[in-house]
This record gives sequence, structure tokens and C-alpha cells, in this order.
Amino acid sequence: MTLLALVDCAAVVYVLFTGKRSFYDRMIYTLIIFLLPFAGAAFAAYKHYYWLKEH
Repeated sequence: MTLLALVDCAAVVYVLFTGKRSFYDRMIYTLIIFLLPFAGAAFAAYKHYYWLKEH
């Protein structure tokens, strides 16, 4: 989980400080990259909870 967070931060920094994209584009990319792990974690937690309820 910590490794994922580090990769996440590195990706955000990379997107923010490289390329000739506009500021708006960089903000969108940052939001997507930042939210993906949270969405994945929430989905995993939901599936785990559902599995516990079933068994």
C-alpha cells in the first residue's frame, strides 16, 4: 500500500512537471491518477465486506 502511494506521488509529480500540456490538462491527469487508487481500495473493501456477509 505504501509502495502504491509512492508510485502515485511520483506519477503526479511526473505529470505536473513534464510535457507541454496546458495547466487544465495537468489538473485533470492529476485528479485521475490521484483518485484511481482510492477507487480501487474502496472497491476492494466493498467486495470484501460483501464476501464476509455471504459467508
